[in-house]
Amino acid sequence: MSVILFVGSKQYSQLSTVFDKISAITESVKFIDFFENSSVSAILEDGDDHFSIFLNGVHLESPTVVVFDPKYLAQQFGATEEWASRLITQRNWRAFNDNLISILPGKKLNEPAAVQDILPKMKQLILACESGLKIPQTIVSNDTANIVNFGEKFGSLITKALGDPTIPVVGEDKAQRILMTAPLDHDILASADEKQPFPVLVQKNIEKRFEYRVVLVRDRIFAFRIDPHAHPLLATDYRRGGFMVKYVLTDLPIDIAGKIAILHEKTRLFSASYDLIEGIDGEFYFLEVNPAGVWGYIDESNGGVISDAFAEEVLAEFAQADQPSRLIAAQ
Repeated sequence: MSVILFVGSKQYSQLSTVFDKISAITESVKFIDFFENSSVSAILEDGDDHFSIFLNGVHLESPTVVVFDPKYLAQQFGATEEWASRLITQRNWRAFNDNLISILPGKKLNEPAAVQDILPKMKQLILACESGLKIPQTIVSNDTANIVNFGEKFGSLITKALGDPTIPVVGEDKAQRILMTAPLDHDILASADEKQPFPVLVQKNIEKRFEYRVVLVRDRIFAFRIDPHAHPLLATDYRRGGFMVKYVLTDLPIDIAGKIAILHEKTRLFSASYDLIEGIDGEFYFLEVNPAGVWGYIDESNGGVISDAFAEEVLAEFAQADQPSRLIAAQ
């Protein structure tokens, strides 16, 4: 019998909420929970052309749809034996997760190759421009003089991570910090070394009216407005506000929604989160796209509109699959 297979952790509301909604409609759904002591095995014997998957001792038929998100397996930093054990565990579960997804046949939504292809921020900016979206003026460089000249031309600057935003913390209890968007002070640049240790992404600081987290599930658009003036912590990067942030469901201007839809089509992703700024000049600016953008807490405070759509789209794929085991949907 064909099944919808969830892979991840029920502690991660982004997965568990969709799983619960689908479970209320069909019994053809299973969950491999890496943190619930699930017993999972993949067996390949001589002469076989595929792995047989066993969950808690029961053989799983090839799934029609697989919903997964490895975000809960993010690498952590620290300096204790407990940290080292956790890191090794996470790395190996992540490796199993990646291997499992790679051996499942058929069409894949949020195809791993598409995810990897869209991760580079410089490519995201190019695709946004091709889609008709405005972007902040941008420089990526390790040359301090070039960054200074860029600031003299465009004024106030911000900087953000070009790649992995997690940085280790040395000599503190905290295992890691997240490198968030931050102002780039001209006085600091003036006294900086001629060359930075590595290239950094620097952009013109757009004076904001609002920020937006826009979640797409296939062709469904859910835009949430964030007020960066509600608290000083939200001014540069609203994520600093944590649960203080209010996400207000709203409609984007028709032309902006259309351009986001074009960009989403270019990414070849099933679901993704897009970050936008509305400047005080009324213009909208694209910042970045995250193929594994977190939306669980936004969904909870907005009546479950995203998880409803996600569940409906997964069920639609499950019902329409021509061949059981040939369709995989990856969040």
